Amino acid sequence: MVGDKKKGLIKVKSKYVVIFMTFTISCFLMAIYFSNKRAEKYGIADYGTEIQPTFLKGGLSFGEGRGGLYFKNDTSVSLSSTYIEGSSNFTGWQNNGPIIDFDSIPYIYCLSDVPFPFTISKKKNNDTIVIRKGNYTLKFKLYLEEEEPPRTTLFR
Repeated sequence: MVGDKKKGLIKVKSKYVVIFMTFTISCFLMAIYFSNKRAEKYGIADYGTEIQPTFLKGGLSFGEGRGGLYFKNDTSVSLSSTYIEGSSNFTGWQNNGPIIDFDSIPYIYCLSDVPFPFTISKKKNNDTIVIRKGNYTLKFKLYLEEEEPPRTTLFR
């Protein structure tokens, strides 16, 4: 008799749940593996690296993820590079700081706050990344792994 079944409840055999969970976890692990393999081929920009002016429009011309900005010429720059100077009237930031701020420390813009498209460059033996967006020139201090990360997020 059908009367004792709950309406809207779908019963699935446990072996199908196990198969589904195994498949989902396998896909997740494969995505992480291939993401790491792809990131390994890029060199991390440092003080001695020169970056020729490169126009990044987003989409397929760059790769963004895992805290870095990846170029087609096998170079990556940390998105945590902090804003140091530039056009003071630039208002095109993608992020204007945390929604709720629990202290008086001002928000520090970083490279991830600049929306695409823009042109990026860096001189050799220099720690300044230059971003040209429209008529504005923005300068960021190159973030190196041995430095303490900047305090740019909501959770400090």
